[in-house]
Parts: sequence; structure tokens; C-alpha cells
Amino acid sequence: MGKVEVYLKGIDELLEDWEEAFETGKLRQAGEKLWGAASQAVKALAESRGWQHDGHALLFETVRRVAKERNDEQLRYQFGLANVLHINFYENWLEGEDITSYALQIEEFVNKIKRIMDEEMK
Repeated sequence: MGKVEVYLKGIDELLEDWEEAFETGKLRQAGEKLWGAASQAVKALAESRGWQHDGHALLFETVRRVAKERNDEQLRYQFGLANVLHINFYENWLEGEDITSYALQIEEFVNKIKRIMDEEMK
């Protein structure tokens, strides 16, 4: 299994895991799993294009590049929300309703990235 496939598999696992963590009251972990899914999606796309992706700055650079090429600033916004969830893992100030609201955006972000990759593989 190549790196792209590993990242894509990780996305699905993390999207399942966030709900379980949320339902058991582990809000910090739920948000971190959503961040993980979003970052794995970006890593998969970057890897498929031969772009570096080892670090937060490079993940954000990938999202900026793709948002510009697709004329979709929503990608930047959605990945920014994922980063807020990542920060919350350390700060623990978000409430459950914040996390569920952001989760919808993260799931949409991941699906967009997957569609881009599907288009490029054809």
C-alpha cells in the first residue's frame, strides 16, 4: 500500500472515530480526530502531486495552492476550522456545539479533496 492509500484509509478511520469520541464526551479528542482527517486529506493530495507535506506550514501551503487553482476559498476557511480544532486539543475551550458545527465543514472539506483526487486519477 502506497502513502496516498495509507492517508486515505486514515481519513475514513478518523472520521468514524471522532463521532465515538464525541458521544463519550471526549471533546478534545473528537476535535483532534477531525483535524487528523483534514490533515490526512491534504497529505494524500500533496503526496499524489509530489509536493512536500511534512509540517503544518506545508499543509497550509498545499491548501492555499489548491484553493487558488480551484477558485475555492472555502477550502482555506474549512482547513482553518480544522486547525482551530487542533488548537483546541491543547487549549480545551470549544464546546460540543462548536465541534459538531465545525465537523460538517471538515467532512465537506475532506469530500472536496477526495473529489479533486478522483478527478486527477481519471
